[in-house]
Amino acid sequence: MATFFPLYTSCSLLFLTTASIFLPTNNGALVDDVCRQTTDPPLCLNVYAFDPTIQNETLPTLAAIALQVAVLDANAIKIKLVALSNSTNDPKLKALYGQCEKLYVDAFAVLKAAVGDLRGRRYGAIKGKADRAIGDVGRCEAAFKNSSPVKKLSHELEVVAQALGVIAKSLSR
Repeated sequence: MATFFPLYTSCSLLFLTTASIFLPTNNGALVDDVCRQTTDPPLCLNVYAFDPTIQNETLPTLAAIALQVAVLDANAIKIKLVALSNSTNDPKLKALYGQCEKLYVDAFAVLKAAVGDLRGRRYGAIKGKADRAIGDVGRCEAAFKNSSPVKKLSHELEVVAQALGVIAKSLSR
């Protein structure tokens, strides 16, 4: 029994050391670091909070999640703007809704194209597309003097696109 214990302890330590190399690490700090670099870290963290296992994901997976959320947000905003345009007779509002709809159609298309860039590991292209989507959001909000009817969802899209840009920049190093 005296020789078994040291051998058992040595094997256990070897197993634990080896297993720790292959097990996913806690990347909670990774999500925190990405979100800290956005204009609204709590909102960014909330986007990733839907699944506690996110804390163990890699940057490419975090980019894929951000991209998915951004595409969904852009599409939802585009649909809402069409509905708002259809529900008003005010020509000025119709024009503003139409202008913003075009911007979100562009943001949606750009973000959808970034999905292929992510698969191809073209992180610089993803960063450029994230920045373009952020620009589209800003131009729509500016047209409404920062009081658009889609401001809340636009803000989420902007923050998620910022996170995507931060991740893409980190991956392109």
